[in-house]
Amino acid sequence: MVAGALAGSFGPRSDAVVVLIFAVLAVATWLRELSYAYWAGCVTAVLSLLYDWFGQSPGGLLHTRLAGIAVGAVIGIAASWLVLPIRTSAAVRARTAAALAALTELLEADWHDGRAVHLARARFSHRVGQLAVTTAPLRILTAPPLPRALSVRRRRGVDALRAEAALRHCVEPVGDLATAATSAASTGSATSAVSSTSATSASAASATSAPGALADDPSLRGRRGEVAAHTLAVRRAIGRRPAPPGAPAAAPPAKTRPTGPQAAVAWEALAAIDAQLDVLTEVFGRPPIPPASHPAAATARP
Repeated sequence: MVAGALAGSFGPRSDAVVVLIFAVLAVATWLRELSYAYWAGCVTAVLSLLYDWFGQSPGGLLHTRLAGIAVGAVIGIAASWLVLPIRTSAAVRARTAAALAALTELLEADWHDGRAVHLARARFSHRVGQLAVTTAPLRILTAPPLPRALSVRRRRGVDALRAEAALRHCVEPVGDLATAATSAASTGSATSAVSSTSATSASAASATSAPGALADDPSLRGRRGEVAAHTLAVRRAIGRRPAPPGAPAAAPPAKTRPTGPQAAVAWEALAAIDAQLDVLTEVFGRPPIPPASHPAAATARP
């Protein structure tokens, strides 16, 4: 509607229309990651401006396009409901696995790179929000009492809501973890900058050990590896995929806790994430056991 109102303000072959078309396409490319509806609306606006650039009236043509979009939406909804429906449980599994993939990116990211940490955190929060949208209808279906014949479907809906709640409870500790990692990196770099002007060697030595202390802490690195391995196990359980042959065994749990306020915050955040991963393990089970590579050798007696 805005593009249709502005279309008459420019003449045919106007350079301003070309600039505006490319600006709208840039915005459309950015918003397409959030929803395809933004992309359809921006393309409609581009077509309106393009009709004006050719000297045509966009009114009737836009009405035809909007009608086509409405008809296509109805056909798509009918096909998804009647012809090839997508189960909500499959969508929940896919969205949960996508959120866990973003969590793995955060756990395996280089904590010296604050931008990568923040991107992984934002990606995780966004995918948890997408999972909440997927499970929204299940909250309505599981609220009223259902007959016994539908109890299995109700139980599946409750499991999906438990998975969504577990990931939602991970959002805050993930934010604390990312904040601790990035603040430690920024504090370390600021401290090293101040230490360059210091006169005493003792202060310089303590400053040079500060940068990257949280990222390079061995106990905290080991705890990150444990939670990352736990996340990978849940992802394999969701996809019903066994561990590949020759996969490394799980590392022993870290026993020593790191010192320092930021390290303590990161440790508690990892513990909270690990607890929610236990909930996801209860919902999806454990990954299947890989079959024996050599059945004859496995069954042979010594």
